[in-house]
Amino acid sequence: MKLARVAVLVALIGACADGGVVPEGSSRTVVEPDLGSSPVVSTSVDEVAATGTLVQSVASSSTGVPEKTVASTSTGVPEETVVPSTVEFGEPPVSSTTEVPSTTLFVLEDPPYTPIDLEADEQLRVVLAGDSITDQVAPYRQWILSEAATIEHRHLWGTALCDWFADSRGDLGLEHLEPWEPHLYIVDHGGNGMTPCMADAAGLPLTGEAYTAKYLADTEYVVELASRTGSRVLLVDQPVSRGDL
Repeated sequence: MKLARVAVLVALIGACADGGVVPEGSSRTVVEPDLGSSPVVSTSVDEVAATGTLVQSVASSSTGVPEKTVASTSTGVPEETVVPSTVEFGEPPVSSTTEVPSTTLFVLEDPPYTPIDLEADEQLRVVLAGDSITDQVAPYRQWILSEAATIEHRHLWGTALCDWFADSRGDLGLEHLEPWEPHLYIVDHGGNGMTPCMADAAGLPLTGEAYTAKYLADTEYVVELASRTGSRVLLVDQPVSRGDL
Protein backbone atom coordinates (compact mmCIF):
# COMPACT_ATOMS: atom_id res chain seq x y z
CA MET A 1 0.00 0.00 0.00
CA LYS A 2 2.83 2.44 0.81
CA LEU A 3 4.44 1.76 -2.58
CA ALA A 4 1.15 2.54 -4.32
CA ARG A 5 0.84 5.88 -2.52
CA VAL A 6 4.48 6.74 -3.34
CA ALA A 7 3.73 6.04 -7.01
CA VAL A 8 0.79 8.47 -6.95
CA LEU A 9 2.91 11.17 -5.26
CA VAL A 10 5.60 10.73 -7.89
CA ALA A 11 2.97 11.27 -10.59
CA LEU A 12 1.74 14.43 -8.93
CA ILE A 13 5.29 15.78 -8.45
CA GLY A 14 5.97 15.05 -12.10
CA ALA A 15 2.94 17.08 -13.08
CA CYS A 16 4.16 19.99 -10.99
CA ALA A 17 7.63 19.74 -12.52
CA ASP A 18 6.05 20.30 -15.93
CA GLY A 19 4.92 23.69 -14.81
CA GLY A 20 2.06 22.63 -12.60
CA VAL A 21 -0.25 22.53 -15.62
CA VAL A 22 -1.57 19.33 -17.09
CA PRO A 23 -2.87 19.70 -20.66
CA GLU A 24 -6.58 19.11 -20.88
CA GLY A 25 -7.43 15.54 -21.88
CA SER A 26 -3.94 14.23 -21.18
CA SER A 27 -3.35 11.48 -18.66
CA ARG A 28 -0.55 9.76 -16.93
CA THR A 29 -0.43 6.10 -16.13
CA VAL A 30 0.73 5.13 -12.71
CA VAL A 31 2.12 1.60 -12.55
CA GLU A 32 2.57 -0.10 -9.21
CA PRO A 33 5.64 -2.19 -8.61
CA ASP A 34 5.02 -5.85 -9.38
CA LEU A 35 4.41 -7.46 -5.98
CA GLY A 36 3.40 -10.78 -7.49
CA SER A 37 -0.33 -10.39 -6.95
CA SER A 38 -1.04 -6.64 -7.22
CA PRO A 39 -2.86 -5.56 -10.41
CA VAL A 40 -1.76 -2.61 -12.57
CA VAL A 41 -3.96 0.41 -11.91
CA SER A 42 -4.34 3.06 -14.63
CA THR A 43 -5.34 6.37 -13.10
CA SER A 44 -5.98 9.63 -14.90
CA VAL A 45 -4.10 12.55 -13.36
CA ASP A 46 -6.97 14.80 -14.43
CA GLU A 47 -9.30 12.76 -12.21
CA VAL A 48 -6.94 12.98 -9.25
CA ALA A 49 -6.40 16.73 -9.65
CA ALA A 50 -10.12 17.45 -10.13
CA THR A 51 -11.62 15.30 -7.38
CA GLY A 52 -8.75 14.83 -4.97
CA THR A 53 -9.84 11.19 -4.63
CA LEU A 54 -8.03 8.08 -5.70
CA VAL A 55 -9.75 4.71 -5.40
CA GLN A 56 -7.24 1.92 -5.24
CA SER A 57 -8.28 -1.74 -5.61
CA VAL A 58 -6.01 -3.83 -3.47
CA ALA A 59 -4.81 -7.33 -4.32
CA SER A 60 -7.49 -10.03 -4.29
CA SER A 61 -7.10 -12.95 -1.96
CA SER A 62 -6.80 -16.50 -3.19
CA THR A 63 -10.58 -16.76 -3.12
CA GLY A 64 -11.03 -13.99 -5.67
CA VAL A 65 -12.78 -11.66 -3.19
CA PRO A 66 -11.13 -8.23 -2.67
CA GLU A 67 -10.01 -7.78 0.90
CA LYS A 68 -10.18 -3.97 1.14
CA THR A 69 -11.13 -0.91 -0.85
CA VAL A 70 -9.19 2.19 0.25
CA ALA A 71 -10.37 5.66 -0.74
CA SER A 72 -8.11 8.68 -0.18
CA THR A 73 -10.25 11.77 0.21
CA SER A 74 -9.25 15.40 -0.04
CA THR A 75 -8.85 15.43 3.74
CA GLY A 76 -6.01 12.96 3.43
CA VAL A 77 -7.72 10.51 5.79
CA PRO A 78 -8.21 7.12 4.14
CA GLU A 79 -11.62 5.52 4.38
CA GLU A 80 -11.74 1.75 4.53
CA THR A 81 -14.49 -0.64 3.63
CA VAL A 82 -13.69 -4.11 4.88
CA VAL A 83 -15.01 -7.05 2.86
CA PRO A 84 -14.78 -10.59 4.24
CA SER A 85 -11.82 -12.34 2.67
CA THR A 86 -12.58 -15.92 3.69
CA VAL A 87 -14.96 -17.89 1.49
CA GLU A 88 -15.33 -21.64 1.74
CA PHE A 89 -15.93 -23.11 -1.70
CA GLY A 90 -18.01 -26.25 -2.02
CA GLU A 91 -20.36 -25.30 0.84
CA PRO A 92 -24.04 -24.66 0.04
CA PRO A 93 -25.17 -21.05 0.42
CA VAL A 94 -26.85 -20.18 3.68
CA SER A 95 -30.50 -19.29 3.26
CA SER A 96 -32.86 -17.88 5.86
CA THR A 97 -35.91 -19.03 3.95
CA THR A 98 -37.78 -21.88 5.61
CA GLU A 99 -38.89 -24.51 3.15
CA VAL A 100 -42.59 -25.39 3.43
CA PRO A 101 -43.54 -28.84 2.17
CA SER A 102 -45.73 -28.62 -0.87
CA THR A 103 -49.31 -29.77 -0.58
CA THR A 104 -51.67 -31.09 -3.20
CA LEU A 105 -55.15 -29.61 -3.37
CA PHE A 106 -57.80 -32.02 -4.54
CA VAL A 107 -60.86 -30.33 -5.99
CA LEU A 108 -63.93 -32.54 -6.01
CA GLU A 109 -66.19 -31.93 -8.94
CA ASP A 110 -69.93 -31.65 -8.43
CA PRO A 111 -71.87 -34.74 -9.44
CA PRO A 112 -73.52 -34.52 -12.84
CA TYR A 113 -76.92 -32.86 -12.93
CA THR A 114 -79.56 -35.58 -13.11
CA PRO A 115 -83.09 -34.18 -13.04
CA ILE A 116 -86.03 -36.34 -12.01
CA ASP A 117 -88.02 -37.32 -15.06
CA LEU A 118 -91.77 -36.77 -14.61
CA GLU A 119 -94.56 -37.64 -16.96
CA ALA A 120 -96.88 -34.94 -18.22
CA ASP A 121 -99.05 -33.60 -15.36
CA GLU A 122 -97.25 -35.93 -12.91
CA GLN A 123 -96.47 -34.48 -9.47
CA LEU A 124 -93.35 -35.14 -7.45
CA ARG A 125 -93.91 -37.76 -4.72
CA VAL A 126 -92.10 -36.79 -1.52
CA VAL A 127 -91.76 -38.54 1.85
CA LEU A 128 -91.00 -36.16 4.74
CA ALA A 129 -89.65 -37.81 7.90
CA GLY A 130 -88.58 -35.86 10.97
CA ASP A 131 -89.18 -34.61 14.52
CA SER A 132 -90.48 -31.42 16.17
CA ILE A 133 -88.38 -29.15 13.94
CA THR A 134 -89.99 -30.81 10.94
CA ASP A 135 -93.40 -30.28 12.54
CA GLN A 136 -92.74 -26.54 12.52
CA VAL A 137 -91.52 -26.23 8.94
CA ALA A 138 -93.83 -28.83 7.34
CA PRO A 139 -96.71 -26.37 6.68
CA TYR A 140 -94.36 -24.08 4.80
CA ARG A 141 -92.94 -26.92 2.72
CA GLN A 142 -96.48 -28.00 1.92
CA TRP A 143 -97.36 -24.45 0.85
CA ILE A 144 -94.24 -24.05 -1.31
CA LEU A 145 -94.54 -27.44 -3.03
CA SER A 146 -98.31 -27.77 -3.14
CA GLU A 147 -98.60 -27.18 -6.89
CA ALA A 148 -95.64 -29.41 -7.77
CA ALA A 149 -95.57 -32.24 -5.23
CA THR A 150 -97.59 -34.61 -3.08
CA ILE A 151 -96.08 -35.07 0.39
CA GLU A 152 -96.47 -38.03 2.75
CA HIS A 153 -95.78 -36.84 6.31
CA ARG A 154 -93.87 -39.02 8.79
CA HIS A 155 -92.81 -36.62 11.55
CA LEU A 156 -93.61 -36.02 15.22
CA TRP A 157 -91.91 -34.31 18.15
CA GLY A 158 -89.39 -36.43 20.10
CA THR A 159 -89.13 -39.15 17.46
CA ALA A 160 -85.93 -40.68 16.08
CA LEU A 161 -85.50 -41.99 12.55
CA CYS A 162 -86.03 -45.58 13.68
CA ASP A 163 -89.49 -44.62 14.99
CA TRP A 164 -90.64 -44.44 11.37
CA PHE A 165 -89.82 -48.04 10.50
CA ALA A 166 -92.51 -50.72 10.34
CA ASP A 167 -91.44 -52.50 13.53
CA SER A 168 -92.14 -49.31 15.48
CA ARG A 169 -94.92 -47.57 13.53
CA GLY A 170 -96.67 -50.47 11.83
CA ASP A 171 -98.58 -49.29 8.78
CA LEU A 172 -96.96 -45.87 9.02
CA GLY A 173 -93.54 -47.43 8.50
CA LEU A 174 -91.52 -46.17 5.55
CA GLU A 175 -91.39 -49.69 4.15
CA HIS A 176 -95.11 -49.53 3.32
CA LEU A 177 -94.55 -46.58 0.97
CA GLU A 178 -92.60 -48.70 -1.51
CA PRO A 179 -95.65 -49.39 -3.75
CA TRP A 180 -96.15 -45.60 -3.98
CA GLU A 181 -92.66 -45.31 -5.50
CA PRO A 182 -91.59 -42.00 -3.97
CA HIS A 183 -89.28 -39.80 -6.00
CA LEU A 184 -87.66 -38.31 -2.90
CA TYR A 185 -87.18 -39.11 0.81
CA ILE A 186 -86.44 -36.04 2.98
CA VAL A 187 -84.87 -37.12 6.28
CA ASP A 188 -85.02 -34.22 8.77
CA HIS A 189 -84.04 -35.64 12.17
CA GLY A 190 -81.99 -33.77 14.79
CA GLY A 191 -80.83 -36.80 16.80
CA ASN A 192 -83.49 -37.60 19.39
CA GLY A 193 -82.70 -40.71 21.43
CA MET A 194 -85.44 -41.03 24.05
CA THR A 195 -87.75 -43.60 22.44
CA PRO A 196 -87.54 -47.41 22.84
CA CYS A 197 -85.96 -47.99 19.43
CA MET A 198 -82.94 -45.92 20.61
CA ALA A 199 -82.39 -48.00 23.78
CA ASP A 200 -79.98 -50.83 24.48
CA ALA A 201 -80.88 -54.36 25.63
CA ALA A 202 -81.27 -53.11 29.22
CA GLY A 203 -83.68 -50.38 28.12
CA LEU A 204 -81.20 -47.59 28.68
CA PRO A 205 -80.75 -44.83 26.07
CA LEU A 206 -77.86 -45.43 23.69
CA THR A 207 -74.89 -43.12 24.16
CA GLY A 208 -71.50 -42.48 22.62
CA GLU A 209 -70.38 -44.71 19.77
CA ALA A 210 -73.42 -46.99 20.11
CA TYR A 211 -75.75 -44.02 19.64
CA THR A 212 -73.84 -42.81 16.56
CA ALA A 213 -73.68 -46.31 15.07
CA LYS A 214 -77.47 -46.70 15.49
CA TYR A 215 -78.26 -43.48 13.63
CA LEU A 216 -75.77 -44.38 10.90
CA ALA A 217 -77.29 -47.83 10.44
CA ASP A 218 -80.83 -46.38 10.30
CA THR A 219 -79.80 -43.82 7.72
CA GLU A 220 -78.23 -46.52 5.58
CA TYR A 221 -81.45 -48.49 5.87
CA VAL A 222 -83.46 -45.57 4.46
CA VAL A 223 -81.00 -45.32 1.57
CA GLU A 224 -81.50 -49.05 0.95
CA LEU A 225 -85.29 -48.60 0.93
CA ALA A 226 -84.98 -45.75 -1.56
CA SER A 227 -82.74 -47.79 -3.84
CA ARG A 228 -85.53 -50.35 -4.29
CA THR A 229 -87.62 -47.80 -6.19
CA GLY A 230 -84.86 -45.67 -7.65
CA SER A 231 -85.71 -42.88 -5.23
CA ARG A 232 -83.41 -40.20 -3.89
CA VAL A 233 -82.60 -39.30 -0.28
CA LEU A 234 -82.09 -35.76 1.01
CA LEU A 235 -80.50 -35.51 4.49
CA VAL A 236 -81.33 -32.21 6.20
CA ASP A 237 -78.89 -30.76 8.75
CA GLN A 238 -80.85 -29.08 11.55
CA PRO A 239 -79.69 -26.05 13.57
CA VAL A 240 -77.53 -26.72 16.63
CA SER A 241 -79.64 -26.92 19.81
CA ARG A 242 -78.88 -24.86 22.90
CA GLY A 243 -77.74 -27.93 24.78
CA ASP A 244 -74.97 -28.50 22.24
CA LEU A 245 -73.51 -24.98 22.47
